[in-house]
Amino acid sequence: MVDSSVVLHGQTLAYTLYSLAILSLMGWFGYKIMRKGEESKMKDGLFYTYVTLLVVLGVSLHIITYNTIEANANFDGQEKSLYKKRAAIEVARFILC
Repeated sequence: MVDSSVVLHGQTLAYTLYSLAILSLMGWFGYKIMRKGEESKMKDGLFYTYVTLLVVLGVSLHIITYNTIEANANFDGQEKSLYKKRAAIEVARFILC
């Protein structure tokens, strides 16, 4: 089994690069709608291909990293259910506030 710190560093790097790609998409879109003058030399298909690539990459990252670290691997059955109850309470507090 892989050490959880190695997995977390890999996830941090992957999601940081993914976030930078999203920001570049936002910049590209802003540039396309704000510039004045002649029509773009780039085709819209390239832009939408990039958007599709980011969607596929984002979904892939979530699927790949879904069960990489088990947060409660060292708990026995009773402690595990207590952990789940506390997590549910925290989620409920977050939603209601």
